[in-house]
Amino acid sequence: MSIERRKTSGGVRYRFVRMVKGTRLRSPFIYLTRDQAETAQAEYVNRYFQTGRIPSISSHGSENILQLMLRRTQWLKEHRSEKHAKDNALIFSTAIKHAPEWASMYPDQISPEMVEKWAEKWGKDLIRRGKSRLYVNKALVALQSCWNHPWGQRRHKEAASNPFQLVERFHVEHRARALPTDRQARKVLRASRGEGRLYLEIMAETGARPGEARSLKIEDVSFDPPTVVLYTRKKRGGHRTPRKVGIPESLAGRIKRWIKGKRITYVFQQKGADEPRTVRWALNVQKAACQAAKVPYFPLHSWRHWHASKKAREMDLVALRDHLGHESAVTTDKYLHQILGV
Repeated sequence: MSIERRKTSGGVRYRFVRMVKGTRLRSPFIYLTRDQAETAQAEYVNRYFQTGRIPSISSHGSENILQLMLRRTQWLKEHRSEKHAKDNALIFSTAIKHAPEWASMYPDQISPEMVEKWAEKWGKDLIRRGKSRLYVNKALVALQSCWNHPWGQRRHKEAASNPFQLVERFHVEHRARALPTDRQARKVLRASRGEGRLYLEIMAETGARPGEARSLKIEDVSFDPPTVVLYTRKKRGGHRTPRKVGIPESLAGRIKRWIKGKRITYVFQQKGADEPRTVRWALNVQKAACQAAKVPYFPLHSWRHWHASKKAREMDLVALRDHLGHESAVTTDKYLHQILGV
């Protein structure tokens, strides 16, 4: 019997780890006391001997689905990222709206047939409102992960009893993403002013994601040769990975003039705080620039698409992968299909 003692932000917690017939059994839950962990371990091992397989997460009979979702959200916040946790929290709350009776049920009460009916109901609602069923597919993936355990371990196979794994995903037809024309993009850049224009120019010239451009630090800008270092997470919960991207000398000069004499950490920094500008600020910059240019609004991420469509004519797939910060050329290939429809 092996009980691990861990210090967390909420105090000391316990979990069990035990080898049984060459299989490593690890508790899917963190317990408040050692006695709770020992009792749970005995039950867990007993279930394993009875079934011959690792028990599903639903074996914890005192936790309903709503509590499971809340605990999953907290785990993602602590082990992955704030954004990942928020995205999943939104998915969970929307999923419960389409099946409110699930909130008080236990995980092992959910069957594949129930999941299929739930998905069909949600999918029909989206179609009726003229929307894609892609979000239902995302919810199925998020809930499948929620039902699997232990959350922090790699696995070759998902749990065979997971009801969300057994339901087929909807076929979603992908369309080429709407890109601004060259004329529209240049009109928006000319119509923008000051700090906002510099922000849009950096995305247009580097293909940076909106968050990468907002988080650009002064120390990551070089003027000889003119380059910027952008950071991204290639996987949810992964480490930030840097990539160096060249910029025109004219843009480097504008950045230099903008930061000259300022005691700031970020190129685009909140007033009175050592933090980058907010998402709301960036959205307002884009909205105001499109209105001033009298161009139909297009999302901030479209600057990255527009940039990629230009570079696709100049670079091979591998070079473009590195330039855009993708993990593999396969991702880049799919990306080009989405934005160019080829």
